[in-house]
Amino acid sequence: MDNIRGICVNDELPSTKEEKKTWTSYRFLKYQLFFGPFCALFPPLYVTSRMLHEKLPRVFQGRLMPFAISCMLAEQWAEHAYPGHDLLCNALRAKTPLGDAARAEWQRLAPVTIPVHTYTMYQFKMLMMDPIRGLQFGGNVQEALIS
Repeated sequence: MDNIRGICVNDELPSTKEEKKTWTSYRFLKYQLFFGPFCALFPPLYVTSRMLHEKLPRVFQGRLMPFAISCMLAEQWAEHAYPGHDLLCNALRAKTPLGDAARAEWQRLAPVTIPVHTYTMYQFKMLMMDPIRGLQFGGNVQEALIS
């Protein structure tokens, strides 16, 4: 879906106003689904860890642990609550050039089993704006999975 977003935002294919609006807000939706739970979890975890500092196991003591636990739980919540199925269905049903690209991309990536470490590396590289070439639109997926 990141590939389809990139095609739409960079105007590589003609897209409708509705598609443009959906895919430009796609990245903000991902951030919103992460920061909402994070902001709700971090203050109580931090206060609780400060109050129970002496009683916590040594591993859980420290200022970074509430932050790390909040990030972990927020990431899991974002993955669970993300409306990826709806976005994918809308992209695949569209009778536009962008919909055709989405269907071609789905046919290219659906039969491939992408290991968790490769998916994690892909997410990290997308965050750093240096995507894995084989997983980009039209790339060689098998070559990307081998390296």
